Amino acid sequence: MRARKALLASAAVGIGLLAAGLPAQMNAQQSPAQQPGAAAVAIDGDDIGGVVTSRFGPEAGVWVIAETTELGTRFANMVVNDEVGRYVIPD
Repeated sequence: MRARKALLASAAVGIGLLAAGLPAQMNAQQSPAQQPGAAAVAIDGDDIGGVVTSRFGPEAGVWVIAETTELGTRFANMVVNDEVGRYVIPD
């Protein structure tokens, strides 16, 4: 559970750092209501997923990075979101 919290915190920091380098603020959320036409990201209890958006709508081609050092060694997992901003980092 502690490793999962660290992984989620690292993902949030990674998204925040990415947003700092872009002209528009970006957010990641699991709310398809804010994304007309975009289906919700199917995730279970050990996945990280959501939708990357800016004030202009869904953002495509964004690298989402989750990392932790709580596994005895540094571990990072990276994915690129799809054309409607959805991403999933499994397990």
